[in-house]
Amino acid sequence: MLRLLLSAATAMSLSFMMAGCNWVYWDEDFDSYKDLSLTNPYPFHKVDHFDPQTGAEQNEVMVLNNGLVALQARIDMIRRAKQTIEVEYFIFSPDMSGKILVQELVDAAKRGVNVRILIDKSATVFEFDEFYAEGLKPYGIEVRYYNAAPIYYISTINFRNHRKLLVVDDREAITGGRNVENDYYDLSEHYNFLDRDLYVKGSIVKAMRASFDAFFEHEISERYQAPRNT
Repeated sequence: MLRLLLSAATAMSLSFMMAGCNWVYWDEDFDSYKDLSLTNPYPFHKVDHFDPQTGAEQNEVMVLNNGLVALQARIDMIRRAKQTIEVEYFIFSPDMSGKILVQELVDAAKRGVNVRILIDKSATVFEFDEFYAEGLKPYGIEVRYYNAAPIYYISTINFRNHRKLLVVDDREAITGGRNVENDYYDLSEHYNFLDRDLYVKGSIVKAMRASFDAFFEHEISERYQAPRNT
């Protein structure tokens, strides 16, 4: 009996070791994740020198400490958009804050703005599912999911995208700690995070947009599958 228990424990240990070494699932693609990180143009962007005489290549930064102010800043940016909006979040919840931002994005799309959304598909927090993506399709809003690997991919399932980014017209952006969920914007009745964002305006925003493109267009980020009627 003891020998059987030891054998079972040994087999389990070996299985975890093999999973960690990527020996269990041969089609897990570690190189793609590594290559994406190495070629990511942001935040390793060399900012052009500011010319105080002409004002060229100026970058402005403002800290957003207050949750409601941070939400309003996002709304104002989306309303100013004329050409493009890029949205990238780890968490995008369909609660009040999510509904507000989605409505603003739909309104922007109706004005002719090209809107793209990239959301991490972590099973622990994923809520913005294919039904929401399908609902946005008629407005021309494209939704993709980062790392939709099945949960039994023990190794690559941990490659998650915790970036938070909103870019408008390659001119202004918000990045920082806030996802899209009520408790990031002082809207929760139970618990709210103490968090902050950076509002950025200037030449560096083009690099932030290029970084979004690298993640959005990479094979790791998948187009959603239209939900089936049940």
